[in-house]
Amino acid sequence: MKDVNQVAPKLKKGSFGNNLVYQHNNLITACYDLTVTEKKLLLGCICKINSFENITSETAFRFDVKEAGDIIGVDLTNTGAVDRFRKAARGLMTKLVTNDTADGWVDTTFAQTAEFDSIEKIMTIYFSKGMIPYLSDLHSQFTTYRILHVGKLDSKHAIRLYELLVMWHGQNYKKRKKGYKKFTIDEFIKIMSGGESYKSVISMFKQRVIEPACEQINKETDITVELTFKKTGKKYTHVELEFSMDDEWINAEKEFKKLLSDEQIRKIVNNPQFFTKYYEQYKGQEGVTGFLDQAKKLLAENPKKHFEDYADYLKDQSL
Repeated sequence: MKDVNQVAPKLKKGSFGNNLVYQHNNLITACYDLTVTEKKLLLGCICKINSFENITSETAFRFDVKEAGDIIGVDLTNTGAVDRFRKAARGLMTKLVTNDTADGWVDTTFAQTAEFDSIEKIMTIYFSKGMIPYLSDLHSQFTTYRILHVGKLDSKHAIRLYELLVMWHGQNYKKRKKGYKKFTIDEFIKIMSGGESYKSVISMFKQRVIEPACEQINKETDITVELTFKKTGKKYTHVELEFSMDDEWINAEKEFKKLLSDEQIRKIVNNPQFFTKYYEQYKGQEGVTGFLDQAKKLLAENPKKHFEDYADYLKDQSL
């Protein structure tokens, strides 16, 4: 569960972690097995895509030293870290992602080429042709989340479960406080890419894979999940999940999406020039009080529409 004493989250303008990851749901549910570093490198590439536009296998995704550190948690000025990036990139070029289709199946690799410029300290990744439909020109059946929510997850199973929870929430539970899913043990192990070895030792799968994954998700992300293994007699047969988006993160998203923060609005309405220019237009029946209330409302709603030159009153751009 979330720490009740935790400071309310806040999204910061300009932070790499705020970048959005867009993936077709078929990629979320596909079969593949990446390490944590490989997965984070993949997500780092994906969050650079404008998913509503077309990309091709010739589109380059470049990272400087700082971005690479944010993505895979290493400093590329260190030779060993560069080797770690190269190893992760090779994994994306050799490991398969498999999707079942109505007519059969599709196998592809994630990436086709990786480059590193040791002088400029720039890494470049090119997706494979088969990956493009999962990432480009997405208008339906896709899942999105901010990359910061997987940044502190150090388990590949935690990342996979988090993506599934976000997808399920988006599909069915937007109007409900809690989402619910039920699977047989075999179904759940398959969807979590748990491997055949866990089917014979469910307690190991529960203790080594799922419980740590849920603990990380509850601590580090915007989702709270409760997962219960159900028995029929003495044998585990089903898994039940209840999950919800945290109110604190929902509020943080709403605040982040505002064109102006509450502090910026306060600063604008308290500016004498702003008051002089717009008072007569927006004072209403209640004079100064009415003007302040109306100005705050309109600035929060659409400042560019109601106050064409509102930006002139922002003296402190760091707010």
